[in-house]
Formats: sequence, C-alpha cells, structure tokens
Amino acid sequence: MKLKILDKRLARVTLNLAVWLLFWFFSTRYIFQYNDISATFWSVGIYGTPINLGVFLLADNFAYKLSALRSNNIPYMIVSCIISCLLYYPIAFITIRIILALTS
Repeated sequence: MKLKILDKRLARVTLNLAVWLLFWFFSTRYIFQYNDISATFWSVGIYGTPINLGVFLLADNFAYKLSALRSNNIPYMIVSCIISCLLYYPIAFITIRIILALTS
C-alpha cells in the first residue's frame, strides 16, 4: 500500500508529530484520572518532542532509502509511529534528567 503524500519528508514528520502529540495528550489525561503525581511526571514528556523529532529524522533518513519501505509507506509510517509512542517514556526520562541538570 502506498500514499503519494507520504513520499514527502515533511508529511512523514508532520504525521509522526501529530501522533506523538495525540499520544501525549490522551495518555496524560488517562494517567491524571488515576494518579495526579505520576501524571505530572508523565506530562513533562512533551518537552521531549525535539528529541523525538531528531530520532525520527535520523531513523527516517536511513530507513526510507530502502526500496521496500518506499513501496509500502503506509505500514512504514504505522510502525514508525508505534515506535515513537513506545519511546515516549525513555525520552521523557531523558528530558527530565536534562532539565534537572540545567537547573541545578
């Protein structure tokens, strides 16, 4: 399956960013329902958006050159968005450590 618009890097980055922000919003709301303290920590992950975009751009630069991914760009984007969401917690943890290091 292939969508012509996903051949453009800007469209892939925008889609990944939209999925990242939607994941942040809905997961933070979900966690706020059960534990306010954890949700505060979890919501700081939004500051990791530049790290996520950097990781996505690096991976996209190497992975999208493969002809198999170019011809099947819908599954490629689904997998890359899932991986991006799975990396939310580690990126949030790194971001918090950077913020603590800069403020101490």
